[in-house]
Amino acid sequence: MATMAEQVAGERMARMVLSMIAEPDDSVTGHVLARFGGMETLRLVESDDAIPDLERADAMLWRERLRANVTADLFERVAEPAQRGIGTLIPADNHWPTGLNDLGVLAPYVLWTRGATSLLNTPLRERVTITGARSATAYGTEITRDLAANLANDERVIESPRV
Repeated sequence: MATMAEQVAGERMARMVLSMIAEPDDSVTGHVLARFGGMETLRLVESDDAIPDLERADAMLWRERLRANVTADLFERVAEPAQRGIGTLIPADNHWPTGLNDLGVLAPYVLWTRGATSLLNTPLRERVTITGARSATAYGTEITRDLAANLANDERVIESPRV
């Protein structure tokens, strides 16, 4: 049977696979990924080779955690988002938000995207978040609408978390 690394076509797909088998805030995966890249990280998950800067026991626990999430349908799950119009960004892409790199080993392995991604690499100082209240008054809603319209006219990126 082919290994994961043998079935993966490049860094993007390797990071997609890692996002499905590793927790997003897994500092060990982040460390290995930052040092060796996605393809080698997948190979190291399946091998018993020593991992530089990682104690043997820590490497064994890391491998055990990730291997437990490797399922028979893993590569079908990796292909599914593209069929639904979902794209990806990795750090090598032009639209990757470089501010995420400040997270170091906790940076996302991949960003799953839908729609225009060019706005993601604008400086954070150019973005505005508008957060509402469930019991907003009519006046508050009107002011918020005006504020959002003015910001959009100024071509500012408006981020609104879903609640």
